[in-house]
Amino acid sequence: MRTVAIVGAVVVVLDQITKIWAASALVDRDIDLFWTARFNLTRNFGSAFGLGSSLGRWLGILILFVIAGVIWYARTITDRRMLALFGAIAGGAIGNVIDRIVRAKDGFMSGGVIDFIDFQWWPIFNIADIAVVCGALGLMVLSFREPELAEPARTEPARTEPS
Repeated sequence: MRTVAIVGAVVVVLDQITKIWAASALVDRDIDLFWTARFNLTRNFGSAFGLGSSLGRWLGILILFVIAGVIWYARTITDRRMLALFGAIAGGAIGNVIDRIVRAKDGFMSGGVIDFIDFQWWPIFNIADIAVVCGALGLMVLSFREPELAEPARTEPARTEPS
């Protein structure tokens, strides 16, 4: 579980540092990067792609249960690569839940998630979103390439010799 905790903590720290920067540096301007990429501050009160913006509080609570489930399931995994990917997913989810809690103005979990990476042809996202998506994709790839890794570790019952 140390791998899950370390990767998750790194994701949370990077996510929150970049969101603090975005919330202060992008208040009154956008920063063009290359091609269509730019930094553009927005707040997402819904889920992926801005869907369900009126359900933000409930989504935040649901995400807490998902985080608990990810961590609970990760306890059964022994492959370090998969544990790192579970850590990325948990860290990303925690980073976005922190926004819902810390930036709340109208009660518990009412805050909007800060998004700022904008390609202008794809929904705006953040570091936490990248970690969740990359973690999930990585788990899918590993599960297809090495299906035995996706199965929880099992302890074998003690063998008894027939009498």
